[in-house]
Amino acid sequence: MSSREQNFPVEIFYAKSDLNRFAEAHGFCQFAYARSISGGQFSDGAAVLSNYSNEWRDAYLLEGVGALDPVLQENFCHGRLFSWNELLEKSVSARRFFQLSNAHGITSIGFSVPIRSGPRHWSMLSLTTGERSSPGVKAMEALANRARSLALEFHNDVFPSYARTGRFVGLSKREREVLFWAASGKTSWETGAILGLKEQSINGYLRNACQKLEATNKTAAVAAAIRAGLI
Repeated sequence: MSSREQNFPVEIFYAKSDLNRFAEAHGFCQFAYARSISGGQFSDGAAVLSNYSNEWRDAYLLEGVGALDPVLQENFCHGRLFSWNELLEKSVSARRFFQLSNAHGITSIGFSVPIRSGPRHWSMLSLTTGERSSPGVKAMEALANRARSLALEFHNDVFPSYARTGRFVGLSKREREVLFWAASGKTSWETGAILGLKEQSINGYLRNACQKLEATNKTAAVAAAIRAGLI
């Protein structure tokens, strides 16, 4: 799918099973991260990472369905997390859009989280559970909180890494910290003193990071993390 086939240049990244498992572990089976939205539309340099079906991507980008999308406009107008249920109640056009998305297996039990990425530009993470009916008020609140916490991780860590390497590496915050200090030349003992942890714990985080990055030692793990944009 080239930019010449579209009304706007959008680079599409197709999510693989590792990233699908990451989303599912947080209670969501479908997701779409969009970068570079301005004025409720995709702008130059836009990119999308999602696990939506090819049929829905084609309908959205090539057949004009995207022009009906109320999610992009809501992102531009409010800049806050919102549930798709809120949009369904607003207009007939929103209901029509979600009828089309439902036909492609994307249910309306979902959330979108805007992320300001420049003076006039936004990014956005959308997540849906795949359920046809609402799980209840408290469950929806818990899902909303999870979506909110995932948004910055997608924006700051997941998408940059995936765009560079084509795979998702789920390093924890502590594993990234340990690799950062290792990259700065600190020993495990020195890193432990900085972070208030035992040297044994630091070595454990390093082993985990090496395994996730498929690195044979600390030096190789640091190099892999830097290449992937994780530190």
